[in-house]
Amino acid sequence: MKRPDTYHHGHLRQALLDAARSLIIDAGVEALTLREVARRAGVTTGAPYHHFADKAALVAALARQSLDELDHIAATALDGISDPHEQLRTLGVLYVLYAVDHPAEFRLMFRPDKGVPFDRPDPAAEPVFRILMRVVDACRAAAGISDAGRDAAAITAWSLVHGLAALLIDGPLTALAADRERLHVLVVDITNRLDVV
Repeated sequence: MKRPDTYHHGHLRQALLDAARSLIIDAGVEALTLREVARRAGVTTGAPYHHFADKAALVAALARQSLDELDHIAATALDGISDPHEQLRTLGVLYVLYAVDHPAEFRLMFRPDKGVPFDRPDPAAEPVFRILMRVVDACRAAAGISDAGRDAAAITAWSLVHGLAALLIDGPLTALAADRERLHVLVVDITNRLDVV
């Protein structure tokens, strides 16, 4: 067991998040307790309460960390791609592949209790959705389409790739996820059908 005072200032919070992430990967979010997170992090059972008021706060922080990670991956992947339609396809592919590679985190990010990005004042300020909205705007601008219908266009694109991701990690397409080459071809073919104009 690592004593709490062996963590440098600011590192305990991340150690707890890492332990929580490991736990949900191993056993699912249902197994997540602050006590077990503390045990895995090698700290006292009271240590998590210095950073998280309760399990819900820890889950929210872990979901946000995963969204920020996907946001960073997406931004990096689109860097250097100038065609907005190619950006949209690339975004769709990496979204699905992230879900397949990180199913526990993906499930956590999009739990109903985490809220709906499009119910917030500005979905374009939310991680991942900020990139989707920017790409959708660029696709529609290239086609000479006004902002009218923008949210519907973004939700349509998101629905296609999110539905595919859900089928691959929790539905009847799970066997496909094991064949990476076939999976990649399928995901590219499906995301080539994305259209937001």
